[in-house]
Amino acid sequence: MSVKNHLRPLTLAIGLWAAFWVAGLPDYYLQYPFAGMLGHWFQPVLAPLGIDARLTVALIFGFIAKEVLIGAFAVIFGLEGQALAADLAGRMDWVQAYSFMLFTLIYTPCLSTVATLRAEAKSSSYALLSVTWSILLAWGVSFAFYQLARHLGL
Repeated sequence: MSVKNHLRPLTLAIGLWAAFWVAGLPDYYLQYPFAGMLGHWFQPVLAPLGIDARLTVALIFGFIAKEVLIGAFAVIFGLEGQALAADLAGRMDWVQAYSFMLFTLIYTPCLSTVATLRAEAKSSSYALLSVTWSILLAWGVSFAFYQLARHLGL
């Protein structure tokens, strides 16, 4: 693996950290202003999937590169390792966790994949269609799973 590939997650983690310290909104958002604002903006779209504002922020950074998701969790919750795992387990029930995992599995792989798609297809509209389709598919599958599970009382 090249040095460039090793530096990408580090660069993204530094960018993620910086996004958490720009001035922004009150409340939980005081602690993590810019990231909190992002989570707040996208929350109405992801709330029907059982995904809260903090997980929404992780998904946004996961769009840049999925390997950043765990780093995003560590920054968002201020924990790592077993403490992070225990905290996440306490915040989500299994239905929310599966919904989040389904969404993460299906939505756009990462920004570099989108850039490659655009370059190979020589079409921005094709890349946009691919991103839109995968996000809508991820939303639909997660929505169906979460709502059905909740309807069944799980």
